[in-house]
Amino acid sequence: MPPFFRKVTAHQDQQQIQSGEQLHKLRQAVASTATTQELEAALKKLFGRKAGLSPSELRTPMPELRQQLLARAEQAATAMMRSIEAQSSRKPDQLVKETSRIAISALAYATGFAFLTSVMPCDLALASKVSTPSVVDQANFEDLAE
Repeated sequence: MPPFFRKVTAHQDQQQIQSGEQLHKLRQAVASTATTQELEAALKKLFGRKAGLSPSELRTPMPELRQQLLARAEQAATAMMRSIEAQSSRKPDQLVKETSRIAISALAYATGFAFLTSVMPCDLALASKVSTPSVVDQANFEDLAE
C-alpha cells in the first residue's frame, strides 16, 4: 500500500479511536454522576465549557435523564459504526481508481468530439446566410444615440 493510503487510513483509524473513547467517557459520566449539576460539570470537563445540559434537561429527574442520555449515546455509537462501515467500503485506492476512470472517460469524449467536429462538413450555405455588418451605418447610429 502506498504511503499516502497508509497515512489516510491511519488518520481515519485515529479519529475512530478518539470518537470511541469520547463516547465511552460520556457513558461513564452519565452512569456515575448522581445529580444534574455533577453531570453538567462532567460534560464541561469532557467537552469544554460550551457543553452542558439544556434547561429542560436540568429540570428532568436524574434517573429519567440518565436513560435519555444513555439512549442518545447508543444512537451515536450506532451512527459511528455505520460511518466506519461506510468509510471502510470507500478505500483511498478505490477513490483514485474511480477518479482515473472518470478522467479517462472525459478525455475520450473530448477526443471523440474533436474528431467528429473536424470530420463533419461545415454547412457553407448556413454560414453565408449569417452576415455581420463590418461597417456601422453612422447615420443610423446617430439617430439611435439621440
